[in-house]
Amino acid sequence: MKGILVCGKEGRRRSDYLLRKLQENYSDDPFSFLFVGPSSFFLRTIEDAMLKRGLSIAAGQFLTDRSLALKIVGEMFPDRTAVQERGERIEIAKAFEKVKNYYPSEKATAYFHEAIVVLKENLGNFEMAFGREDAVPKVLKEVYGELQKHFVERQLFDSYDALRLAAEQAILEKGAFGKTLFIDGFYDFSPATRAFLDNIMRCFDEVYLSCPEDRDRRNLFRESQTVSELFEGFDFETIDVDLSESGPLSKVKEFLFLDRDQLNDTGCESAEIVECNDLYGEVDFVAREVKRAIAKNELKPEEIEIVIPNKDYWRVLKKSLNDFGIPAVSKNSVSLLESKSVQTLLLPLEVVADSFEPSGILEMIDAGYGDGSPEKTVDAVLFEKVAASAGLLYDTSAATAEGAKKVWLEKLDNYKRFLGAKAESLTSNDDLDEDFSALSQIQEIKDEIRFIEDAAKPSVRRVFSLLKSIERNVAMSVLKYEDFFRLCEERLGLRELMGSEEKTFASENIECVDQFVERAVPSHAGILEAMEITEYDPEKYYKSLLKYLEGEALRGESDMGGGVEVLSLIDSRYTSKKVKYFMGFNEGNYPVLSLNPLYAGAQYSEPRAKDILGIQENRQKLGLFLAISGAQERLCITFSNSTVDGNVLMKSPYEGSILRAFGKSEPRPYGRVEGKRTDLVPSPSEAMSQADYRLSIASMFKESPDEWERHKDSETVATLEKNLSSITDNFSFKVPGVKAVEELTKKCISFSTIGTYCKCKFKYFLNYVLGLQPVPEEILELSYMDAGSVFHAVLSDHLGRGVPLDQSLENHLKRYSGSVNKSLFKRRYDQMLRDLEDYLEFDRIRSSELGERVLHTEFAFGFDDSEDSSLHLTNKICFRGFIDRIDMLENENLFIIDYKSGTSSSSAVPEQLIIYSMAVEQAFSNEGRYVNGGEFRLIKGKTKSKPFGVEYEDGERVWRFRKNLNFLTYDPAESGRITDAELVEAIEGVVDSIASGEFSAETRKNEEPKGCFLCDFREICDLLKWRQKGVPTDG
Repeated sequence: MKGILVCGKEGRRRSDYLLRKLQENYSDDPFSFLFVGPSSFFLRTIEDAMLKRGLSIAAGQFLTDRSLALKIVGEMFPDRTAVQERGERIEIAKAFEKVKNYYPSEKATAYFHEAIVVLKENLGNFEMAFGREDAVPKVLKEVYGELQKHFVERQLFDSYDALRLAAEQAILEKGAFGKTLFIDGFYDFSPATRAFLDNIMRCFDEVYLSCPEDRDRRNLFRESQTVSELFEGFDFETIDVDLSESGPLSKVKEFLFLDRDQLNDTGCESAEIVECNDLYGEVDFVAREVKRAIAKNELKPEEIEIVIPNKDYWRVLKKSLNDFGIPAVSKNSVSLLESKSVQTLLLPLEVVADSFEPSGILEMIDAGYGDGSPEKTVDAVLFEKVAASAGLLYDTSAATAEGAKKVWLEKLDNYKRFLGAKAESLTSNDDLDEDFSALSQIQEIKDEIRFIEDAAKPSVRRVFSLLKSIERNVAMSVLKYEDFFRLCEERLGLRELMGSEEKTFASENIECVDQFVERAVPSHAGILEAMEITEYDPEKYYKSLLKYLEGEALRGESDMGGGVEVLSLIDSRYTSKKVKYFMGFNEGNYPVLSLNPLYAGAQYSEPRAKDILGIQENRQKLGLFLAISGAQERLCITFSNSTVDGNVLMKSPYEGSILRAFGKSEPRPYGRVEGKRTDLVPSPSEAMSQADYRLSIASMFKESPDEWERHKDSETVATLEKNLSSITDNFSFKVPGVKAVEELTKKCISFSTIGTYCKCKFKYFLNYVLGLQPVPEEILELSYMDAGSVFHAVLSDHLGRGVPLDQSLENHLKRYSGSVNKSLFKRRYDQMLRDLEDYLEFDRIRSSELGERVLHTEFAFGFDDSEDSSLHLTNKICFRGFIDRIDMLENENLFIIDYKSGTSSSSAVPEQLIIYSMAVEQAFSNEGRYVNGGEFRLIKGKTKSKPFGVEYEDGERVWRFRKNLNFLTYDPAESGRITDAELVEAIEGVVDSIASGEFSAETRKNEEPKGCFLCDFREICDLLKWRQKGVPTDG
C-alpha cells in the first residue's frame, strides 16, 4: 500500500488536491476509487465539486465511514439486523426499564444514548472513553451491559458496532472497493473510526489521507494528530498544499486564534462584529444586508452563507427571509415533531398518558377535537374561562376516560346551576330597570349558561368519546394506532383547512401529516414488531413513538433549489462562500458546552479523569476557525445583548480574539444607539420586507401625495389606497363639550373624574363623554381593583366594627374570588392576611404616635342614600365620595386617612384629600370640629405614610403636603403648598377646559400621558392618533 498524506490548514485546498488526483484516476477507470468522508453534507460538497468538473458520480463510491461499515458488515453477516438511531433509542429505553423497573423520560434516554455513543466510539472501553472506569455511575454500565446483551441475543448492530465489527474482520479482498482510497474531511479520528480505516485501507493500492495541520495553531489542531497517526508503520509521502493567500480577509485569517494572540494593526473593512438588541434584531440586520447586496447585484444568493447556532434562529430567520423575498436553502427543515399538525395528532395520546390532565383537555378543545363540524367551532377562550370558573383546571385527573368525563360534566352542571341562581338573584332587584350594568350582567350570565349547554358539554362528550377508544393501561395492536391517527386527521379536517387562512395552523405543512401517518407510524410499528412487541398501551406507545420521531433522518419538509445557504457551524467548516454571516455569537452558542450527567464525574473528579469540556471547547473553536476560513470577501458576526424578554445575554468568550484579528476595538451597534432606534426604514428602499414597505407607503398617503403617486403601480399600494381612501373625514381631538359639561354641572361627581382628565384628556372623553366601558381581562389572580376593594372592606370591618380580621378577609375574598380552586384561594388568603397583619402593626404604632382613635370608616357623602350632603365647591361644581377613615385626635379635631393598596404612592392625589377634608368639616360643622391633617397610608411597601398638615397664613388656610406628592390640577410656586382659593381656581380651570371640548391625548400640562401601555383604551388611541397624523389641528 502506498500512502500520501496531504497536509494543510485549509480544508478547501486539501480537497482540491484530492479531487485533482481523483480526476486522474477517473479518466483511467471511473470505478477505481472509493471516497470516505465524515458526513453526508461534506460528501455532498465533494460531489457538487465533481459535477462542476464534468464528472458523473457512481452510487456507492462516496460514503461516510459509518455507512461504509454498515455496508461491509451487512454483506459479511447477512443474518444480522442493522438498527437505525431512532430504533436504538427505543432499545436503550427498554434496557433502562429492565434495569430500573420504570420507563425513562425523553431527556434521560437522550443522555444514555449520547453516553453509549461515546463509549462505542471508544470500542466499549470505559477508560478510553471517560478517563477512568470508576468515573461513570453504575447505572450506565448496567444499561450498556443490558443493551449489548440484547443486541447479541437478537443479532442486532448499529453503525458504531459496525465500525468495530468491520475492524475485527480479516483483511478484505484486495481491490474489492477499487484501487485508490481517498479519506477527507476528518479533523480527528475516534478509536473506532481509526481501527476501521486502518483495517480497510490495506485492501487498496493507494491511499490519500487529508490531514489538517497548522504550525501557528498547534494547540487548536492538536487532535488532528489522530489523523496522521493512521499511517504509523507504513511508508508514506507528505504533501503540503498551503499557499500564501491574498484577499480582503487574508489578514483576518492570518491572525485569528494564533497560539500567541496578536493584534491585526492594519485593520479590516470587510470583517465586523455587530451588536443587536435581540434575536429579532439580528435577523432583521442580516436579512436587510443580504437583501441589499442581492438587490444591488453585488452578490448572487448562492454566494452567501448564514451560519446559525440552533433551530430557534432558523424559525425566525426563515420567516424573515421569506418576507424579504430572499430564496434560501437549508438542512434545518421543520421536523415532524415541530409540525403543529403532527403535535395536534399526537395530543390525544399525550392526554391519555398524562391521566387526562385538564390542560390537555383544553388543548384538545383549542385544536378542534370538540368541534361539531368545521362550521361549528367551539370558542376555546370562552371554554377555558368557563372551565376555570367551574373549578376544572385543578384536581380533575382520572384513571379512565369515563371517570374524567363524569367529573367534567358534573362540574359544568354545578357551575351552570350557580350561574342560574346568580341571575335569579340579580333579577329580583327592585331597581333593575334603571340599572343598566345589572341588566348587562344578567344577559352575560344567560349567554354563558347557553354556551355551557349548547357548546361546552357536547364538546366534552366528543373529546372523551375519542379518548375512550385508546383507554389508558389497555394494550392494543400497534397496527391500530395508524387507524386512530387517520381518524384524528379526518375529525380535525386538516386537509380541508389548508385553504382557510383563518384556521390553518402556524407553520402548517400537509406533507408533514402525510409523512407522519403514511411513513413514520408504520415504520415505527415495524420496529416494534421486530422487537416482538405486537401490542402496546397508549402511554408506552406514545413514549416509544416520541423517541422514534427524535431521529434526525425524519424531516417534515426539505428546501429545494438554489439560494442563500443556511447552515450549522459543523457544516460550515466544509464550505467556501464569498460572504458569510455568523449569527447568535453569544456565550452558550460559541462555544456550546454541555456535560452529560452520566459522565460528569470524569470532568470533576480529583484528580480529573478526562477534560471533556476542554476537548469540546477546542473542537468548537477549531470548527469556528475553519468556518471563518471559508469566507472569501466579507465576514460578519452578529450577537444579541439581551433576550426577547429583556434578560441580559453575555458575549462569546471568543469576541476579544476575533476583534483583535479584525483589527477593531469594539462591535458596531445596530438597532438602538443611546436609546434611539436606528433600524427603522422611513421611506421605500431596496432592503425592505413586504411589511416594511406597507408601513412606509401608508405614511405617505396624506403626507407625500407626489411620492405616493410614484408607487401607485405596486399591487401593495393599490390595496392600501382602497382601504385608506375609505377614511375620508379629517380628524381632530377637539369636540363639542356640551355633554361633558352637563355631566360635571348637573350632578355631583367624584374627584377621580377630574383626576382622569388631568392625567389624560382623551381617556376622560372615552370614559365619561362617550361612556365606553372596557371589558375586564379574565385572569386567575385578583385584579388590582378587586384586591384594593378587599383590603379596604376588611380594614373598615376590623377597625370600624371590630369584626375579626380572618373572618372579614375570608368573607370579602370569597365575594371577589368566585368559584376558584381551594388551593388558589388559600394562597391568596394567606398572602393578603400577611399584608394586613403587617399593616395593622404599623397602624397601631402610628396611631399611638399621633394620639388618634378611629371615629368613622367608609364615610360617604353626596350620594342619594348617604346621610351627609355633597360638597359644593362652587355654585356649579359639587363633589361626592367615600372617605376610607376619619380619626379623632387628642385635641378633639379630626384626621383624614386614605388607604392605598399598592406599594407606592404614585396614585395618591393631594387634591382628593383636601376635598375629603372639606367634606368632613362640613359634616361636623355643628360640632365645631376641624381637620388638623391627614395622610395617605400604604397597605404594602416599606414607606407606609404620606402625611399633610393644615396651617393658616394671614387668615388664609394653607394645605401642606410632602414634596414628593404632586398636584394634578395646579402647578404651585412652592412645592406641596396650596390654598383654598388656588384649589378652587385650579378645578374651575379644568372644568373650563372640558367645556371647550379639548380632548387631545395629552395631560393637563399638554405632555405625553404616563402608563399608556396599561390603558384599556390604548388601541383606540393609537388608531385615532394615526388618523390625525398630517392633519392640521383646530385653532
